[in-house]
Amino acid sequence: MENSSSDVDKSIAFISNKQFSFPVLHHVFNKSANVFTNPDGIQALDDPGVFMDSLGTAFGLISRETWSKISVLEQHRAGRHGSHYRSVQAMVAYELGRGLVDFGRSQPRPAARLPSGCRTLLRLHRALKWLELFLHKLGGGEGGEGSREASQMCAEAYQAALAPFHSWWVRQAASLAFLAMPSRQELLRNICANEGPRQARGVLRHTVRSIARVYNATQVVYAGRGMLDLP
Repeated sequence: MENSSSDVDKSIAFISNKQFSFPVLHHVFNKSANVFTNPDGIQALDDPGVFMDSLGTAFGLISRETWSKISVLEQHRAGRHGSHYRSVQAMVAYELGRGLVDFGRSQPRPAARLPSGCRTLLRLHRALKWLELFLHKLGGGEGGEGSREASQMCAEAYQAALAPFHSWWVRQAASLAFLAMPSRQELLRNICANEGPRQARGVLRHTVRSIARVYNATQVVYAGRGMLDLP
C-alpha cells in the first residue's frame, strides 16, 4: 500500500469533515471504554482532531498533524490487513508479531509502507490526554478554575501532555493558537450550544470520565509492552 501525500490529503479531507458534538463524543468514548475488544476503540480517537477543528483556524497546524495520524490509522483499517486494526490489542499483537514496531533499532521504513499503527496511535493517545486535561479544567474540575480563561487552561494541558513530544516550531504555533482562543464562557456556549452553564459543566465531567477510561486502558497496553516512548 502506498502512503502518498495525495492519499493522506484525501483521507484528511474526508474524516475531518466531522462536526464536533459533546453528546456524540461522550457516547463514543463511553461505548469504547474497553479498547481491548471493542471495534470502535481506535475510531474513538478521531475526536481530539474534531475538537481542535472546533477551536478555530488558529489550531490549523496542530489539527492537521492530528488528522494526518488519524489518516494513517484509517488507511491501515481499510487495507489488506485491516482485520488486525479493529482494536488496539489486535493491532499491537499483529505489529509486534510481524516486527513492524520501530523501537529505534530498525532500518529506515520503506517509502511505500505506511507508518506503524502502534507508533501512530501513540501520538493520538497523547493528544487524547491533552483533551482529557483541558476538558477537566474547562468543566471546573479544580478549585478556582471558574475564574480562569480557556487559553490558560488549554496551554497548561498542552504543556503537560503534548509539548514534550513536539518540535520547537509546533510549540510556537501552539502558543500563538492559545492567544487566539475564545473566552471560557464563549467556548462553553459554542461547544455545548443546547446546554446552560451548569449543565454544560456536567456534560464535560461525564465526558472526561469516559475519555479517561479509554486513555487508561490504552496506557496499560502500551506500558505493558514497553511502548510508551516509541520514536
